Amino acid sequence: MAPPRRVCVTGGGGFIASWLVKLLLSRGYAVHATLRDPSDPKNAHLKELEKAPENLHLFKADVLDYDTLTPAVEGCEGIFHLATPVPEDKIICSAAKVHKPVVMSSNAAVDFNPNWPQDIMKDESCLSDKEFCKENGDWYSVAKITAEQIALEYAVENGLNVVTLCLPLVFGPLLQPTVNTSSKFLIYVIKGGPDVMNNRLWHIVDVRDVADALLLLYEKKESSGRYICSPNHICTKDLVALLKKMYPKYSYINNILDVDQKASLTCQKLRDLGWEPRKLEETLSDSVECYVKAGLLRGVDGHPCRLPHLFRLAYRGEWDARVVPRGRGPGQRVGRGSGFHPCTASSDAKEMSILLKPMAGTGVQDPGPENVPLLLKVVDVLDHDALTVTAEMEVLDRNTLMATRAHRLFSVQLFTQIYHSEGGIPCSAEKAPSPRR
Repeated sequence: MAPPRRVCVTGGGGFIASWLVKLLLSRGYAVHATLRDPSDPKNAHLKELEKAPENLHLFKADVLDYDTLTPAVEGCEGIFHLATPVPEDKIICSAAKVHKPVVMSSNAAVDFNPNWPQDIMKDESCLSDKEFCKENGDWYSVAKITAEQIALEYAVENGLNVVTLCLPLVFGPLLQPTVNTSSKFLIYVIKGGPDVMNNRLWHIVDVRDVADALLLLYEKKESSGRYICSPNHICTKDLVALLKKMYPKYSYINNILDVDQKASLTCQKLRDLGWEPRKLEETLSDSVECYVKAGLLRGVDGHPCRLPHLFRLAYRGEWDARVVPRGRGPGQRVGRGSGFHPCTASSDAKEMSILLKPMAGTGVQDPGPENVPLLLKVVDVLDHDALTVTAEMEVLDRNTLMATRAHRLFSVQLFTQIYHSEGGIPCSAEKAPSPRR
């Protein structure tokens, strides 16, 4: 009996990667999945997948560290790069004789082109304007544009067939125990909250269809270049109306601002390979049923995507975290404040928000409204030392996401805010000092 085909999946514990690993195992592949920490409980779901005991191998690796990636890629004929930072994939792929790397990209690399005609659907020939994104402070899109450019340029220069898949909002059932960003977006739409949301055009795909597309692109000999993976498009108001019809009992967002609509995207090139995505209604239904089962739609409005107004501020603190050259260690904590520990230790403390706001003079602008920090993560209150580490890692992740190769180093302010319920007893940190200026 021939040995199974062997492939590597970077960032193997993520929302999309988990479904891809599941699909690959079901198709008889042996999978090398890279993880920052294979022993972390949030990755335990991978070991429970069918055929995982015999065909899934977990590797502790940093995608920006060549030495840790090499063992994971060794012996693999293909690689699916799904991790966030842009690694030295081109060196790894050449050394490992990988014949077709498949790289996960984003619609951000396609959709931001002010010169594209409004009445023509955008296809793979549409390239986001990097300078336009820089002028508007959209560093996330700059990162995605740069990453895809590097992959495709290397393919041309070295005769390697690199394929990129540009993704929109990805919904669907969760395999992993944590809630990913796009799922938080849908939860917030359903539960409602105070934020104003533009009535913009959203492109949506099912996570299971993304896994199918990634494997299809790998297995089809004729696949090459970039592919758009956006089968469904719908504006905010219509999305809310559709969800209300399916699940009328929830609050839903109601503060929606009308804006001009951009041209939609077509994924006909991917369909021509035989890709058959689900209908939007099925994706939404399966997503909501998963959230209900996991308890994500219980409680106050917007939880866990925004700190609800029903919670009252109990503590405010600040860190200064920096992305530093490799090997120099994490950012340094400052100004944590003496009130932090008693507040986290309080049985009444409920949640902690981790907020990111770039500091002045760094060349990076906050993508949100002026002077409003960007919410990175909301976590349950834990041991304050463990929570500190979590906060630092979130900022380092965000920096590598936004900075890419051209903006490797910048500073951010990390604010922490702990909330307790209105009816509870204030903890001793209630009057903690405001963050340092």
